[in-house]
Amino acid sequence: MTSNYVYALSSVGGCPLALSAEALGKLPARSPEVEERLRLAAREGTRQEDWIAEDLISMGYQVGPPAGLCTLCPTGRSGYHVDLDYGDASSTGHIDRFVHGPNGERSMVVEIKTMSRYQYAKYVRRGLKAFPKYLYQISGYMVATGLPALYAVKCRDTGVMVVEVLEVPPMRYEELRNHVLVAERARRKGELAECHEYQEFCDACVLKPKPERLSTPAPDAGTHLEAAKEYREGSRLVVEGEAKVAKAKQVLLEGARNGLSKVDGLEVTYMPESTSSRLNTKRLAALLAPDVIASLKDPNTVKEHIRITDTQKEAV
Repeated sequence: MTSNYVYALSSVGGCPLALSAEALGKLPARSPEVEERLRLAAREGTRQEDWIAEDLISMGYQVGPPAGLCTLCPTGRSGYHVDLDYGDASSTGHIDRFVHGPNGERSMVVEIKTMSRYQYAKYVRRGLKAFPKYLYQISGYMVATGLPALYAVKCRDTGVMVVEVLEVPPMRYEELRNHVLVAERARRKGELAECHEYQEFCDACVLKPKPERLSTPAPDAGTHLEAAKEYREGSRLVVEGEAKVAKAKQVLLEGARNGLSKVDGLEVTYMPESTSSRLNTKRLAALLAPDVIASLKDPNTVKEHIRITDTQKEAV
């Protein structure tokens, strides 16, 4: 298996295990439900792309038209076709559009992404590094064209958008090439690349071997009966213990109000009622207006209570 395989730039940032599996045709087939969700997501993304292009025009950018269906690819993809040669492998991709700056001074690649509220907040907080596939994809486009990029990300839930200009590719050509060749070398051997525990893709990986469940001998009926008795007795003791602790705490709380701080090895600290409001407004500022953030600040009232430290127990 020596002929070069063409990897999609939209997926080269994924785990080499998944890349090699895709190249070898060993990825599990998607269910009809997943296929339908992906189709709808693609359709929604196309609509959003047109709206975002209008937003960029209103910001002064000179946005070029979409390319339409690619005549060089049999997959029915749309966009401006680009190729990236790694010597022993290659990648191909499709750029959304090209754009000139507000003064028409230079041409840039345009890449448009739409995200849910959660994903958008993640992008604002961590940038492209939080999305390896997107990081590799835009790097490939920039390396292939030699152009800077205008990267626009819009939150589908709120309509908020962030736009940034990338002057240099986030990933160098050598990094792109080395990553792809890990999968390509395995593909040429007819094997899957080694699992690299690749960041956040791993939790959803359908290729990584699942740990075997250890089998244990089934207990006999006598053991079941004994366990039932212990469970019932333990539950009774827990209820009785919780009732005794609650009653004791109420008495000690009254004492703490009047200055009690230590009794029979117990250190009692009085904590008066307090109100606080915890909300990460710094992160939400990128998603919501200030008045909306203020309306979300529900006060959190903590009733007066005591903290008890059993010094005798610690000594034991």
